Amino acid sequence: MGAILEAAHYRIQLTPEEFLDWLDEDDKAELIGGEVVMASPASAWHQTVEMFLGTILNLFVRRMGIGRVYDSQFVMRLGKNVFMPDVMFISNERLADCQPTYLKGPADLVMEIVSPESEERDRKRKFTAYEAGGVREYWLFVLATREISAFSLGPKRKYRKIAPDKGGAVYSTVMQGFFVRPAWVWTDPPDELGALKELGVRI
Repeated sequence: MGAILEAAHYRIQLTPEEFLDWLDEDDKAELIGGEVVMASPASAWHQTVEMFLGTILNLFVRRMGIGRVYDSQFVMRLGKNVFMPDVMFISNERLADCQPTYLKGPADLVMEIVSPESEERDRKRKFTAYEAGGVREYWLFVLATREISAFSLGPKRKYRKIAPDKGGAVYSTVMQGFFVRPAWVWTDPPDELGALKELGVRI
């Protein structure tokens, strides 16, 4: 049994430093309020949506030259918590906060794929922590209902929902020109090429 799995099994409280020291690249775990939370294996649909979002966001960011995009293998430390977002964008201005194995402080944008197992964690515990920690934009993609909910951090460090346009597309307030249409995401398989074409990314 690995150190992180053992800590989760015995409900051992860890500091962020201990958690990061023990975390192995194969571990799918987060530290929330000192407690190690192990993630359940991702479904095929979860993986499909995550890969789609990571692909279009990464290629858009590279085209614009505005930062970096990381997947769930790179963690984000917020205070006493350590999160493993499905997809996150870090602007050029924040890249200096990237350590070899984690981001120290908030990403500019985080995307989470919400499964039934992660519903409470993504909608409540992470929502509150990301808001308090200064994540400028938080996007939720809910598999069960095919819902996209995006939130932008207001001047009083409170999230405000980003209203979709008449066609249901959600536009980022952090990255000018980036948006997501529900039809891109919830098609099986998602349409990367169509999405990139609309986003103005040539490949």
